[in-house]
Amino acid sequence: MTFNENGVTFLEILNAGLITGGPKISKGKYTVGNNGHIEQSMPIINAIDIDWCKAQVPGISDPITSTSQLLSIIGQLKQALGNTDSSDPSSQTLIGRLATLERTVSAIQLTPGPTGPAGPTGPQGATGPQGPTGSFDASALAAYATTAYVDSKIAALIGAAPETLDTLEELANAIESGEGFERIIQEIEDRIDSYHLEYQIIHTLANVTANSNNATTMKKNDVVTLQFSPNTGYLLPSAVTVTGATYEYTQGTGKIVISNPTAAQISIIITANDKRQCTFNTPTLNQLDFTITSGSKSYYVINDTFTGKLSLKSTADPELYGLPASVSGTNCTISNYNATTGEFTIKCTGAGNMTISATPKDVANYRFAVALETNPIFTVSGGTITAMNVSYISTLEGAMSAVGQCPINFDAGFTAPNSVDVEGAYVWFIIPTKYFNTSNFNFINGNNRYLLKQSNIQDLTTDTKIKECVSITTGKIPYTLVCVSSNGLIGKIDFKKL
Repeated sequence: MTFNENGVTFLEILNAGLITGGPKISKGKYTVGNNGHIEQSMPIINAIDIDWCKAQVPGISDPITSTSQLLSIIGQLKQALGNTDSSDPSSQTLIGRLATLERTVSAIQLTPGPTGPAGPTGPQGATGPQGPTGSFDASALAAYATTAYVDSKIAALIGAAPETLDTLEELANAIESGEGFERIIQEIEDRIDSYHLEYQIIHTLANVTANSNNATTMKKNDVVTLQFSPNTGYLLPSAVTVTGATYEYTQGTGKIVISNPTAAQISIIITANDKRQCTFNTPTLNQLDFTITSGSKSYYVINDTFTGKLSLKSTADPELYGLPASVSGTNCTISNYNATTGEFTIKCTGAGNMTISATPKDVANYRFAVALETNPIFTVSGGTITAMNVSYISTLEGAMSAVGQCPINFDAGFTAPNSVDVEGAYVWFIIPTKYFNTSNFNFINGNNRYLLKQSNIQDLTTDTKIKECVSITTGKIPYTLVCVSSNGLIGKIDFKKL
């Protein structure tokens, strides 16, 4: 069987087995030689079955989890350094190639003949050929010192064109000084670093907060985006300081993009000392006016305070509206509110432009009553109620009232007054319009909805209604008339909560 993972192929995968009758656990019996050593056994597991338990290796950022991952890393390193088993000079290790190159260059040197001019070297230790009067044999010289000859030797050793080092002198000097070797080693280190070396990202922040999702490390070829936000009341600076990497900073969004790390620790310094300048936006309120009474400014910064005051509009009816029970603020805090005078303190939080909101208090006196259709409170024409004397509601038997809230407790119900216990007579509820919905015949109190129980088996709905409802808008408070019976009303009146 074969298996491939991470570019590594396992050619012979053995079937699992287990025998414990020997000094070790194995797949089969051991073969023991004359020297008493085990010469043959079959393992009970294959390499692909080994769990490396996320081993953390110095210099390798990704924990080792499988044999294939480990072998893949070894293969990458071997490729980077060169194939040490190859006879081809271009595939030998870089260190081996440099050592061979150094020996060859040392052999190519000019030495003088005994009486003639200097001739180029032949093989190491031999001098150039000499003529009888100090001249030398040009054909023999060319065999050793032609440009093509030297170029071919260098190319065979370094696997590249010799133009990279223009002269033998440069090549010799580079090797002697260590420059060429150091450059090659650096290239190898850079390649390895790009895959494995991690660079730490550290912050020094003043009045600034780093996003919790920001990366804390990066690799050589990574491009990392970091996000920073000013603390409440502050503005991000126009510039930041980043050392150990290339970066781009955007003030408006607080974004920093990091790339090309050059130091083990990348340092980011952000200092926000400028406080946010916030204005106060005067709101338009229902039935209410607002004015700043002290501490007015064109703009405010964090922790600045000023005072304001709410009052009823001149057009607001004091029988229906009063100063609010409370005041809320946006980007500010409200304190010391006086519901009698309408005064309070506003404190800037520095989060942005400020405003306040308030709802006038409902001080209307709402009433509820039950009456026969024949009661003189109503004006009836052709069997239809056309008007009602609102001021007489409080005079009806059993009438209820409440300031700023529903006058009837639908959960408890009520007892019908004796005045409506008349057989064959139409009976009407008189209820403030805001507490009854004519479209579905729901009685309303806050978020609660109710239906009137006419009997144990029937509720008053749009399907069982007796007559159409009548709207009365002649007074300050609108009312709705609801016909609830055509045969009088007696006893306990209950409502069903929806």
